[in-house]
Amino acid sequence: MIAPLINLTAKARFLESNENISAHRKLVDSREFQRACDFAMLSFAHAASQAPIAPEEMSLGAAGLKLRGAHEFLSIFRNLSEAPQKPPTILRHDNLNHEV
Repeated sequence: MIAPLINLTAKARFLESNENISAHRKLVDSREFQRACDFAMLSFAHAASQAPIAPEEMSLGAAGLKLRGAHEFLSIFRNLSEAPQKPPTILRHDNLNHEV
């Protein structure tokens, strides 16, 4: 009998190891990491805000999208060791009667 193929996400594979989780939390909670993130994001924002407006160069809209991507990356990185939470349960019998 062939075992079913389970295609885990990268985060699920990361969370399988308690060593990964504890080392990551220790890293993210350190002052050095926070300081490095702050300086990296400030440098990135400064570089993005100085983008030339010339058509052949990066537009300000593209610079804004790059900055947003950096923020999203940092958010995902910081929360990598957090277990996914269950979505809230939907109440079937609430005070809204849509079946009139």
